[in-house]
Amino acid sequence: MLTKVTFLLSLFLSLSCLTSYAQDDRAKKQMERYEEEMAKKQAEYIQETIATLNADDFQKQIIKQKMESYFVAKKNILMANLPVHEREAAIANLNETHFLEIKAMVDENTYQQLVDATTLTKTQQYKKKKKKEKASKKKKKSQ
Repeated sequence: MLTKVTFLLSLFLSLSCLTSYAQDDRAKKQMERYEEEMAKKQAEYIQETIATLNADDFQKQIIKQKMESYFVAKKNILMANLPVHEREAAIANLNETHFLEIKAMVDENTYQQLVDATTLTKTQQYKKKKKKEKASKKKKKSQ
């Protein structure tokens, strides 16, 4: 009797571990797919932004590299376990300082386009907030 109980207990434990492992594996695969999708979208966004800029090919290549490093730095800040006020200060500092080298290379209009493309301006934040409000209202109406 004791051997049966021990056998059943070990069987249940092994099955629960396998299920847990399978869920972790699925979650990892889903996260990897999401990250790949976001990387593709980011690359497309950078390409579209660079195509609209008034700069020569060499300048565009430098701008592309700076944009990629900007998004990596911003992701690192957002993923860091920082208090909200420190995170916002770090992002504000990044926004102010990251593209200063490029400001010397290109004209003011091109620089402003680049800054607008990488940072959310007040109007973009307002539009984003309005979209969320409309979506939540539609969701409430459908329920």
